[in-house]
Amino acid sequence: MNNNTLYRKYIKRILDIAVSGVGITVLSPVYLALTVTGAISMRGNPFFVQPRPGKNEKIFNIIKFRSMNNRRDKQGNLLPDEQRLTAYGNFLRNTSLDELPELINIIRGEMAIVGEAVRCARGRIPVIAGAGSNSTDHALTLIRQAEDAGADGTLLVTPYYNKTSQ
Repeated sequence: MNNNTLYRKYIKRILDIAVSGVGITVLSPVYLALTVTGAISMRGNPFFVQPRPGKNEKIFNIIKFRSMNNRRDKQGNLLPDEQRLTAYGNFLRNTSLDELPELINIIRGEMAIVGEAVRCARGRIPVIAGAGSNSTDHALTLIRQAEDAGADGTLLVTPYYNKTSQ
């Protein structure tokens, strides 16, 4: 077993649990404040839960703070996102505080602190935009599909990732 495999299999998970546990503990007053404020602002459940594909496309429920209300038109259809985004939700998104509950997903082992960006389950895990048949693009695509879902993308912290290919 090489060092990279040892790190990915054991050390990375231990670090994810430790960092997430400390984060949840230290940020618990913020969690509490956002949960109460969200429940008042959203008039109900302050959490948004959505199925997303993780490692090997295994579906899990990602947890975030809600940033949009559930207002509907007369036919019962949800209004467009820009009409449902609240001032509170805009604040959450601009500060990335809407993603704090993802630490719970990390503790559960459904995500990692650094891993592939989480995509909607409907779209599955897309191939990198502009990816051709060359070996670098193919290798990066395989990394995307083999990684744990993460709060921060593997490709963003990979030194040889060419950001101009996006």
